[in-house]
Amino acid sequence: MPPLVVFAATALGAVVGALGVIGSAVTFGLAGYGALSTVVGLATVLGATAAIKGLMPEIPQMDSDQARQSTVKGTVEPQKLVYGEALVSGPIFFVGLAGTENRELYHSIALTGHEVEDITEVYFDNEVITGNLIDSQGRVTSGTFGPIDGDYICNINRLYGTDTQGADSLLQSAFPSKWTTAHKSPGISCLTTQWVLTDGSQELWDRLKPQNIKALVKGKKDIYDPRLDTAAGANPSSATYQQYTTNPALCVANYLTDTKFGLSVPVGKIDWDAVEVAANACDVLVDIPGSQTQKRFTANGVLYGGDSHKANIDKLLSSMNGTLIYSNGVYTINAGIYQAATENLTEDDLASSISVKTSVERGERFNTIRPIFADPTQNYKNVEAPEVQLTSAVSRDNNEVLIRDVQLPFTNNSFMAQRLAHKQIQLSDQQKVITFPCNLSGLRIDVGDRVTVTVSELNYSNKVFRCAAWSFSDTQDGVVNLTLLEDDAGSYADPLVSEYSTRSPAGVITPGFRGVPDPQNLAATAGLKNIELNWTNPVNTSKFKEIVIYASPNSQWSSKVEIGRTLGTQFFHDASTAADPIAAGDERYYWVRAVAYGTGTGSFVESDRNPDNNTSTISAVCGRVNWVDVAGSTNAPANNATVGATFGTDVDDGAGNIVTFNNVENSVLAQEILQVEVEAGQVLDLESGLDVSIQNLGDVAIYVSDNSGILQGNIDTVSTALSNLEGTVVDLTSGVSDVYVSTTAPVPGVGGIPDPIPTFSRWYDSDDDNHPYYWTSTAWVSLEDPRIGSKSASITSLTSSLNTTNTTVTGNVADITANASAISVLDTTVTNLDGVVSVLSGDNTSLISELKVRFRIQDESDSNLETETDVEVETESLDNLTAGVSTADQTLETLVTANDAAITSQSVFVTELSSSIDNAILDIGTNTTAISANATAVSGLITRVTATETSITAQSSDITSLEVDLGTAETNLAANATAIGGLDTRVSSAEGTISSLSSDITSLNSSVTTANTNITANATAIGGLTTRVTTAEGSITSQAADITALSSGLTSANTNITANATAVSGVSTRVTATETSITSISTDVSTLSTTVGTNTTSISTQATSINGLEAQYTVKIDNNGRVAGFGLASTSTTSTPTSEFVVIADKFSIVNPSSTAATPIIPFQVSGSKISMTGNVEINGSLMVTGSVDTAQIATDAISLHPSATGSGGSITGTSTSFGNDTELVDLTYTSTGQPAFLIFSCQAGIIDDNDPSTYNPGLFRLRVKRGGSVINTYQALSLSADGEIHEFTFMLPLTSPSGSTNISVEMQAKKAGSSNTKAFFFNEALLLLELKR
Repeated sequence: MPPLVVFAATALGAVVGALGVIGSAVTFGLAGYGALSTVVGLATVLGATAAIKGLMPEIPQMDSDQARQSTVKGTVEPQKLVYGEALVSGPIFFVGLAGTENRELYHSIALTGHEVEDITEVYFDNEVITGNLIDSQGRVTSGTFGPIDGDYICNINRLYGTDTQGADSLLQSAFPSKWTTAHKSPGISCLTTQWVLTDGSQELWDRLKPQNIKALVKGKKDIYDPRLDTAAGANPSSATYQQYTTNPALCVANYLTDTKFGLSVPVGKIDWDAVEVAANACDVLVDIPGSQTQKRFTANGVLYGGDSHKANIDKLLSSMNGTLIYSNGVYTINAGIYQAATENLTEDDLASSISVKTSVERGERFNTIRPIFADPTQNYKNVEAPEVQLTSAVSRDNNEVLIRDVQLPFTNNSFMAQRLAHKQIQLSDQQKVITFPCNLSGLRIDVGDRVTVTVSELNYSNKVFRCAAWSFSDTQDGVVNLTLLEDDAGSYADPLVSEYSTRSPAGVITPGFRGVPDPQNLAATAGLKNIELNWTNPVNTSKFKEIVIYASPNSQWSSKVEIGRTLGTQFFHDASTAADPIAAGDERYYWVRAVAYGTGTGSFVESDRNPDNNTSTISAVCGRVNWVDVAGSTNAPANNATVGATFGTDVDDGAGNIVTFNNVENSVLAQEILQVEVEAGQVLDLESGLDVSIQNLGDVAIYVSDNSGILQGNIDTVSTALSNLEGTVVDLTSGVSDVYVSTTAPVPGVGGIPDPIPTFSRWYDSDDDNHPYYWTSTAWVSLEDPRIGSKSASITSLTSSLNTTNTTVTGNVADITANASAISVLDTTVTNLDGVVSVLSGDNTSLISELKVRFRIQDESDSNLETETDVEVETESLDNLTAGVSTADQTLETLVTANDAAITSQSVFVTELSSSIDNAILDIGTNTTAISANATAVSGLITRVTATETSITAQSSDITSLEVDLGTAETNLAANATAIGGLDTRVSSAEGTISSLSSDITSLNSSVTTANTNITANATAIGGLTTRVTTAEGSITSQAADITALSSGLTSANTNITANATAVSGVSTRVTATETSITSISTDVSTLSTTVGTNTTSISTQATSINGLEAQYTVKIDNNGRVAGFGLASTSTTSTPTSEFVVIADKFSIVNPSSTAATPIIPFQVSGSKISMTGNVEINGSLMVTGSVDTAQIATDAISLHPSATGSGGSITGTSTSFGNDTELVDLTYTSTGQPAFLIFSCQAGIIDDNDPSTYNPGLFRLRVKRGGSVINTYQALSLSADGEIHEFTFMLPLTSPSGSTNISVEMQAKKAGSSNTKAFFFNEALLLLELKR
C-alpha cells in the first residue's frame, strides 16, 4: 500500500481556524493491496473451468457520475488519478467571502493528486465555460457567466499541479493576511472560482445556484513512451521520452511503475517490447461512419486512491480488451489483438491423453452486448451505447438472444464502445478448451503465449490456442498440464463501417448491419470419385443470397480456393469441379459460408465461415472402385493400377488360347452394352418410345439438364417473390402500437379510444375486407396505397407462376425418378466395363514388350460401334465415355439434389416449418458428428492397443529373462546376507565392549579430577582450622569461669522456663481456639451479607489482565442495592488502544489537598444532574451549547440587556431607478461601556399594489445599519415572486462602540417597486442590543 498523501495546501490548518472553511484536509490513500494475481483481465484463469469463464476481460465497475463529478465537502476524500481526458470535481478545501459588503464568494476545489497536462473547460453544474472564454487574467469574457452591465462576475484560476506551483493568486489577493505565499499545493491540480454579486448578477446567481464545480482535465503527462526512446525501456525516467497520451498500453505501464499511486514496479521488470507492440496496436486508425477514422483503442477515465490496484488495472485494461501477465518476474501488457503463435505442440510433446471441453455453459454465453461508456456529448455522463449483436452468434445459440451488460469506465466514444463489444462477441465463439498434458518441453510455454497444436486424432493441424495456465501434474512426474484456449485471428477483426450503429442529434438510432448468419453442421463424406458435402442453411433465408464452398489440400484457410456456390444444402466435389478438380485418393478440407448483398465475385457481405477458424477439421478422401470390387476379376491387376499397367497373368479367350493383338474379339466384352437396362430383360425407354442406348445417353443428360435449368429458374422466381413478400409483410407490421378492428375509423377519446392515439397504430376496416390504415398522429392513412396496391398484379402473377411451377415439378419428379434409376443401372454397367477395358488396355509383358493393345468395339452384328459424329469407338475412348457418363451422372444428381433442396426450402418457408426441420437436422448432424468422432477415437484406440499388445509381448520376454537373472541375484544376496549377519553380530559385541570401556575410562578420569580438587580444598581447610582451634582454646579457658556462673543462673532459669512453658501451653490453646473463631467469623461475615436482617452490604475489588491486550481494575461498594465505585479499563480491540475511567456515585467531587475536613475546598463537583464549579473556569477552545443558556444565570454580571426598539410599521413608495429618501426607520439609544455588543434585528417586508392588495410584486430591499448617523453595514435582498411572497429579514451584527451614549438605527428602503401604485411595506420590526461585560 502506498503512503498516504495529504491533499491540502501547506499551513492550511491555520486558514481553517481563521476562516472556518468547510474542510481541513483531504487525505488521499490507496486501499490495501495484496499479491498481484498472476494474470489480470482476460487470462485470469487457473483451470479448465476458470479458463472458460476467463474468455472475456474481467468486467470492471463503472464509476458513478456523482463519484467523478460531485463537489464534496468532506474532510477526507480519496485522490483522483486521471489518464487521458475526464470531467472531474473534488473536495472543497476553501470557501470565503471578501470584497465590499462581502459581495465576492470564493471556492477552491482539489481536482487530481498529480500534475495534469491541461484544464480545458470549466462546468458550473451543466453550464459549460470553454477555455477560449477565459482570458489570461482568468476572467470569463462572454457567455452565461460573462460580464453584466460591464462588470466581470466570474473569475477562474487554474493550477496544474506542478512541483514548483505557488500559492493561489486569487486567494492571496482577497485574503492577504490569511492566504500567504506559504500556502502552496505542489503536485495537486486545483481550481479556484470567484463569483461576484452585483445588481446585475443577483438574478443570475439566484436562478442557477451552482452546486457542482467541475473541470475537463487532460490527465497525467509523465507517461513514458518506449517508441520515442533510443531503445525500448532504455530511459524510462527521462522527461525527453515522457508525454501526455491516451494510449491504454502506455497508461497501464505508467500505473505499474508509478511510485505514488501505482505498484512501484521497477522499470526493469516491464517487458517494454511487448508494451511497444500493444501501443502500436492501440494507435491503429480504423474506419468509422461519416468517412472518418479514429484510433482503435484509447483510455480516458478516472482512478481512485481508495480502490485496489487490481480494480484500477482492470479499468485500464477494459479500454483495449487487454491482459496483464506476471510471469518469471516480468510484467507483460497485451492489447486485444491477434499475434502469431510462437510455439508449436505435437503428439511428440504429449505425456498422456488430452481432455477437451467443446463449449461453455449457457450462463457463460452471450451474443448481444449493451456497452456503457462516458459520453462527452452528454456532459460525460454514463450512457448506454447502441446495442451490439452478431447474427452469427445468435444462430450459434439456437436463435436465443443472450444479453450481457459491459461497463467501460475508460471509454468515451460510442463507436469505440461498440468496437470493444463487437470483439468480445467474436471472441465468445472461441469456446473450446483443452488440457494438454505435456512432457517437460511444456516448460518453454508461458501464460499468454499462442501455440499451434497438431494432433491427428483430433484433426488438429497447426490449430491455434492461447495458454491460459499451466501446472505440474499431481499424479505424473515430469508432466506439465497446459490449459489452452481456442484462438483465431478472425475473432479480433475490427467491425466494418456498415456494422456500427449511429445516433442522430435527435437521439434516433440507426442500427448497424448485424451480419450474415452462417451455415451449420458441415459434413464431408467420401463418395465414388467424389466427396459429398452437406450442411444446414440459416433459418432466415432472407438474410443471405447464396452459400459459398471452399476447399483446401491441407487444413489451413490460407490454402483454400472457392469451388462453388449454391442455394441448396449439398455439393459434390469431383473431377468436374473447375476450380479444384480431384481424383480418387485426393484429400480435401472444407469450409462453407453464407453471403448477402449480391452474388458472384463482386461486393458482398460474408458470414462467419464454418468451421469458424483458420484450421478446418472437416475433411474426406475422394473414393475409388478397386479391382477386388469388380465381379469376375480373378488374377486382376493391383487395386491402384491405371491405364498402361501390365497384366498380372496372360489373358485367354476362354478356350485356352492366349489373346494377342489380332485375335481379341468382341466376345471378351460379353455384355449387352448397346442398350441400358432397368433390370434384367427390361430396356429403359425414352418418352418417344425409343430404347435408351449409350449413343443417345448424352441426349438424355442434355434433356434432363435443360429441364433442370427451367425448373431452377422457376424456383428462383418463386424465391425472389417470396423474399419480396416477406419484406413487405415486415414493413406492414413494424412499429405498430395499438391495433383496432372496426367498421368505422377510431376517433381519439371516443368509445374507449385513447387520446391521443399512439402514432403508427393500426386500424383494419372490417367493412372493407380489413383494409389497413395507420395513424400519423393526426389522421388515418391507407397502408395499402401505394405499397400493397402496386403488388396486386405481382401477387396474381406469382400465384400463377407458382401453380405452373408446381405442375412442372410434379411432372418432372417422375421423369427425374425414372432417369435416376436408369442412370444408376447405367453407372454400374459402365463401371464394370471400365474395369474390363482397363485390364485390356494394359501392357502384357508376357505377350509383346512395350506393345499397347488397341482395338475397336463391335456390336452384336460385328459392326464397329460409332459415336454420334460417326467416329468409331475405341477402347481408350471408352474410358473417356465412361468418365463423361459418370460426370454427367453426378452433375445430374447434383442438380436434382439442389433442386429438391431448393423446393423443400421454399415449401418449408411457406408453411412455416423451417424452424422445426432445421432443429431436427441440427440434432441429426450433431449426433452424426459425435458418432464420427467416436469412431475416430475407437479407431485410434484400436491402433494404440495393438501397438501396446506388441510392446507387452516384447516386454514379456524381457521380463522372463529378468526373472532368471533376478533368481541368481537373490541366491547371491542370501549368501551375502548370512555372512553380513555374522559380521554384524561380532561388530555389535565389540561395539558393546568398547562402549563399556569408554564409559569406565570417562568415569575414572572424572573421579581423579574430583579427588585432586578435594585434596587441594582439604589442605586449605586444615590450615584454616588450625588457626581457629588455637584461638578457640584461649576463649574456652576464659569462658570456663563464665560457664560456672551461668550454670547457677541456668538452674534458676529452667525453673522459670518450666513455668513459662505451662503458661505458653495455655496461651497456645487459647490462640488455637481464637484462630478457629476467627476463621468461623470470616465465614460468617461473607454469609452476613445475605443473612443479617434485611440489610446487605458488600465490598469487592477486581483486577483483570487479558493477553496483554486488555486490563481492568474495579472497586465496587454495594449497600442494599445502592452501588458506588470506580473502574479503570484499557483495551486494544481496535487499532488504537483506548482507555476509560468511570465513576458511579451520587456525588463526585475533586477536593483541593490543601483543604481540611472541616472546611473542604471543592472547585469541581457533580451532584445529581448538575455540575458545580466554585472557581474560575477557563475555556481555551470553542464552547458548543446544544441546549439553552439560562439568562438568569448570566444576566447579572456578564451581559447587559438594553432596551429594545420596535418599528411603527408602514409603507414607502420607492422608485424604479434608485432607493430614494423614502425610508422606514427603527432606532434605539443606549449607554455603551465600550465592551463588545451584538445587534439583533428582524422584520418582514413586501411590495403590494394598491389596486390589488393580495398581489405581491418583485423588488429589491435594502437595510442599512447606522451608528451615530454613519452607515456601518448594509443588507440587500431580491424578491422575484409575484405570487404572495413576504420577505423575512433577520441578522445579528457584532459591534463595538465607544463608551457613552450611542444611537443605533436600522434604515429600511425599497427599489424597483413597480408602478406608482405599488408600495413597499415593512412590519413587525424588532431591534435588540446585547452588550457583554468583563
